[in-house]
Amino acid sequence: MVYCSVPAISATAVVLAGGSSSRMGRDKARLRIGDKTLLEHITEHMTGLFEEILVAAPAEGDHDIPGIRWVRDIYTAAGPLGGIHGGLTAAGTSRIFVSACDMPFFEAELAAFLLDGTDAYDAVVPCCQGFTEPLFAVYAKSALKKMEEYLRSGRRSVNRFLSRVNTLYVPEHEVRRRADPGRVFFNMNTPGDYLHLLSEIRQRDVQAAPLRSIPSSSPRSSAIPRKSPMAE
Repeated sequence: MVYCSVPAISATAVVLAGGSSSRMGRDKARLRIGDKTLLEHITEHMTGLFEEILVAAPAEGDHDIPGIRWVRDIYTAAGPLGGIHGGLTAAGTSRIFVSACDMPFFEAELAAFLLDGTDAYDAVVPCCQGFTEPLFAVYAKSALKKMEEYLRSGRRSVNRFLSRVNTLYVPEHEVRRRADPGRVFFNMNTPGDYLHLLSEIRQRDVQAAPLRSIPSSSPRSSAIPRKSPMAE
């Protein structure tokens, strides 16, 4: 267990373990960081902070992590939004904090800030450099019905869904007060990203070091929606 100064949060953490990536060539959750898998590394830093930790995936995994509950996606071909829906459906709390399994630098202070006082919104999403970060964000049960309708229609874009519900977009300056965006929003898309991460870890402690930007990685998030809904 990893202890931090952030008080316990009355919410469920949901880690999205979507299986293998075509660019990575293997299951990201099984990538090794020292003596742990990436999934073990992320959930360890959530243990003791959230009421419950769920791992949402298209199929139940065989990672043996004590205290972690696996949740199968109800909409199995719906990408990250299917995992968010599965976690939100299974959660015993009114809100969930969502993180992708390929984001190794969980920041408790930023997660707690996003969850603080968010009852009036369906989702709370941080922004950085003109992009949203919907896979390090908060989702509420109030969004569940619209999410199910959206998924049943065959749509799967997380950002387009967020433009259809009551979403609070947190500006970059608020994010920077609590975390280094280049570190906390870093995600591994390619083998080069993974090798870069391992190189950084060899040089300094994984919990304290800033991570350099990686030009080989394309942004996963999309541009911040304007007031009008995003086009389909």
